[in-house]
Amino acid sequence: MIKQDNLEVSFGRALEELAKKDIQRQCQLAGADYKVIRAGKTLISLLLMDRDYQISYPEGEVTCRDNSQKVGLMEKAILLRYLNNAEEASGGEKVIGFNELPSGSFYNPAFSQSVVKPFINFFGKEPQKLKWAAKRLGGIE
Repeated sequence: MIKQDNLEVSFGRALEELAKKDIQRQCQLAGADYKVIRAGKTLISLLLMDRDYQISYPEGEVTCRDNSQKVGLMEKAILLRYLNNAEEASGGEKVIGFNELPSGSFYNPAFSQSVVKPFINFFGKEPQKLKWAAKRLGGIE
């Protein structure tokens, strides 16, 4: 499991990295909404995994509008990394592994443990349920 202090460092670096970029452009590339609340304060809305997240910038506070539970540090770091690494689409559709994403290898052990393993445990014996679940989340064939 990834240590809390490593996540805090990663989150802090991601916030610093975002500060060096054109945040409005990064939001556009990531498909996020960008709204200036007042001078020096921005609200970024980002839909990820069917959840609506809001990031207040420059503070880096992250909330999920669909859930009253506190957003975990790993989710916060992933959201900021996603914003930082958003790029123009190349036009080709190539499926890549999590490890191929920038900084993906850092998160891969935790991702495998908390996402891949439960996914396999749940759908492994009844893969037809995957199609049903995908449709419920807005997936199309």
